Amino acid sequence: MTITASSVWNECLSFIRDNIKQQAYKTWFEPIKPIKLSGEALTIQVPSKFFYEWLEEHYIKLLRVALVKQLGEDAKLIYDVRMENSYSSNNPHTLKIPSSNRNPIKTQGVTFPLEFNKRELKNPFIIPGIQKVKIESQLNPNYNFESFIEGDSNRLARSAGIAVANKPGGASFNPLLIYGGVGLGKTHIAHAIGVEIKDKYPDKTVLYISSEKFTQQYIDSVKGNTRNDFIHFYQMIDVLIIDDVQFLSGKTGTQDVFFHIFNHLHQNRKQVVLTSDKAPVDMQDIEQRLLSRFKWGLSAELQVPDYETRVSILQNKLYRDGVEMPDEIVEYIAKNIKSNVRELEGVLISMIAQASFNRKEFTLALTKQIVDKFVKNTKREVSIDYIQKIVSNYFQLDVATLQSKTRKRHIVQARQLAMFFAKRMTKASLASIGSQIGKRDHATVLHACKTVDNLTETDKQFRKFVEDLTKKTYFLIIIMTKILMVCLGNICRSPLAEGILKSKVFNFRTFVDSAGTGAYHLGENPDRRSINIAKVNGIDITSQQARKFSVKDFDDFDHIYVMDNSNYKDVIALARNEEDKMKVKLILNEIFPNENLDVPDPYFSGEFGFKNVYKMLDEACDLIAKKFNPNG
Repeated sequence: MTITASSVWNECLSFIRDNIKQQAYKTWFEPIKPIKLSGEALTIQVPSKFFYEWLEEHYIKLLRVALVKQLGEDAKLIYDVRMENSYSSNNPHTLKIPSSNRNPIKTQGVTFPLEFNKRELKNPFIIPGIQKVKIESQLNPNYNFESFIEGDSNRLARSAGIAVANKPGGASFNPLLIYGGVGLGKTHIAHAIGVEIKDKYPDKTVLYISSEKFTQQYIDSVKGNTRNDFIHFYQMIDVLIIDDVQFLSGKTGTQDVFFHIFNHLHQNRKQVVLTSDKAPVDMQDIEQRLLSRFKWGLSAELQVPDYETRVSILQNKLYRDGVEMPDEIVEYIAKNIKSNVRELEGVLISMIAQASFNRKEFTLALTKQIVDKFVKNTKREVSIDYIQKIVSNYFQLDVATLQSKTRKRHIVQARQLAMFFAKRMTKASLASIGSQIGKRDHATVLHACKTVDNLTETDKQFRKFVEDLTKKTYFLIIIMTKILMVCLGNICRSPLAEGILKSKVFNFRTFVDSAGTGAYHLGENPDRRSINIAKVNGIDITSQQARKFSVKDFDDFDHIYVMDNSNYKDVIALARNEEDKMKVKLILNEIFPNENLDVPDPYFSGEFGFKNVYKMLDEACDLIAKKFNPNG
């Protein structure tokens, strides 16, 4: 009997059907078509790139076992991805992508010493009921050394990262501190080190965590009287990777506990990897004993990539996405976008979206149009220094007085307003804002923002200060239409809606933000699953932070879209008049007018909750974008 692609795939399907749920089988395997069998390589056609990525993330192990059963140990799988949105015609085209063949990063087990056998040890990630604690590495396997392009700007950091991955804890680079500006690849290298270690040393326990999450876990341990458990847990890690360590600034309790964890790991030849936006010598409000330990190993700087590296990064991104683009366009982007890698990739994503949605070919004219918007947007961003000048001039002060330690009421209020507008109008962290406005800590900035919100609602004169300064600062940005997305906690649906709409509204006269009606997650980043589903679709929402909806949002925004009827009631309850109420709309009414349907909470929507919510919001945002996007 002749072996064909269809016969091999049918045998694979029989095995797969017996090992997954029926609904999952129908959703993810029935639409697949076998295309070609060449030796041990089977080519299958999948409906979309999202489909391919979902299979790679969730079913690669099952697919590998099924193929090996039919074709032997050398079996290979190639995806033929059907792309409905062709850049130059109405006919669909396909691109071929080989399976990554990378095993998913497994949950790690850590066995704790005998002295803990009499009681349960608290895992700050999961509350376990047994002594062998399961630890998710929190690593993203897509951030690996293969996808990190080397150049003069990053060679030292990349080489040091590879050396650490080859011999964790044994090299002289312990700790390894990688520092540099926004969007230069610090997080990518940090993940790549962890991914490489897990590939080479599967038995080692690797953990990636942001400094903010580390701080929150420490606070929870103090509240729960489990501080010692928290310390012992981290002392059992073989490779600890902490991102954005500069956010430990001013947090003395967290610094103290990290000092003890660091000492234990270092003395036991366990590897520590840190990232920061600045060198140790420039870090403020961090204890000297910690700073001196940061300098024990190697501090490697990531610099802005040069022209050749930028071209290589763009070409690599296009290759991995299966997209072809003329060299002159790639070179034009590389020449004009110089600040960081994230902006380079942002231009590519915008171009692919524009060409796909509007059925346009990649042209130099389209490239110039999109690049101009990125460059203008960068120039238009308001700095913290400029905000301090505006506020100082308004109150007839000089900047030095604004930053001084005086407690005179009118100066304190001016300083608080400067912090408030800096948080509202820049991407700077609370610690960075405080550092630039009189060397205050992040808690002072948070207190200032809350005070401004409270006084705006209770003090008529203070409200006038805010209104006047709002006009002065917004005049700098020249924003014509302002849209707010609202859900309950502001970490799931509304940040997704914000990110999706931003990706669709290509003109810079539209400002999009999000907020929550509850006060559950203030200051937190979006839920990891929201971040992941957005990332799969080329959208980055990692920098968003949850905030609470306030009455002032009626003044600041022209359109307020809420996710469900409960949010609608909460927002309408704060409306001061009919004009405020007219601004509030249920987002799904854009698709189903007057039906008042809810965007379901993905936490309670089954296995594919986040995917379905994304589809709903994507369709609704398409319709919203057409109202405000001149190209739509």
